[in-house]
Amino acid sequence: MLKIMKYLKPYILLAIISPLLMIGEVVGDLLLPYLMSYIVNYGITGMDINDPVTGSLVTRMTNDITQVMDFIEQFVGIAT
Repeated sequence: MLKIMKYLKPYILLAIISPLLMIGEVVGDLLLPYLMSYIVNYGITGMDINDPVTGSLVTRMTNDITQVMDFIEQFVGIAT
C-alpha cells in the first residue's frame, strides 16, 4: 500500500474529488424522477390544462428543466 501511495501522492486531490463528483452524479440521477413528479404534482395541479397556452407553458417548463438536468449530468460526467 505504501508503494501505491508514493505514486498517488501528486494526484491525491483528483483521487478525492473524482469519487465525490461521481456520487453527486448518481444522486442527481436518482433525484430526477422525484423532481419531475414534484413539478407535475404541485406545479400543474393549480393550472387549467385545457387552456392551450397553459399546456404549452407546462410542456416548455418541463422541457427546460430536463435540459438543465441533462447539462449538469453531462458536465459532471465530463469532470470525472
